[in-house]
Amino acid sequence: MIDVLRWSTSVVTALAHGATKVYAAETPDAARTLAAGLLMRPLLAGERESRRIPGFDLGNSPGEFIPGVMAGREVVTTTTNGTQALRAARSASMTLVAGFVNLSATADALAAARAPVVLLCAGQAGDEAIEDSCCAGALLKALGAQPDGEAAERALALWREQGRDAARAVTAAPHGQSLIRAGFAVDLLAAASVDRWRLTPRLGA
Repeated sequence: MIDVLRWSTSVVTALAHGATKVYAAETPDAARTLAAGLLMRPLLAGERESRRIPGFDLGNSPGEFIPGVMAGREVVTTTTNGTQALRAARSASMTLVAGFVNLSATADALAAARAPVVLLCAGQAGDEAIEDSCCAGALLKALGAQPDGEAAERALALWREQGRDAARAVTAAPHGQSLIRAGFAVDLLAAASVDRWRLTPRLGA
């Protein structure tokens, strides 16, 4: 599951900085309920319309998921697109969370699985997100996979059109531009940091 801007990037960052587990909830109320049922109080992190949900500890900016905050903590998240997409993939035998920040680690994990692969792009408000499709194209390229269907062909084409440049892809994306206008330009830099982390979060692991 790919949500470059910004859930995938934030989850990978949280785990790389010491979070013990990251949960995905579909709504703010579901996140609060899930958090209340855990033995130790987790951090609540989430956004709606790109902004931190009132009463939550964190928003959805990768820069908030720093070592001093994450170390040894569980995190319950809910976002506009990413957490819904992830939970929609629960029936898969293995679901991984991918972005540019863990591109090679994800490609290696998929190659080792030796099973059919579906790349699920979270998108933006029900529409295609260029940055997610480009990341899917980058994964297909890394895997040396032949496109199977129109969506895969488009992902590879978009990645070529963006010069196989993650920074260009996230900046050109409409959602990237909306984040810049909202004051989150630094999040695009984090999301475009290809292979920053050598880990791939797995649903249910």
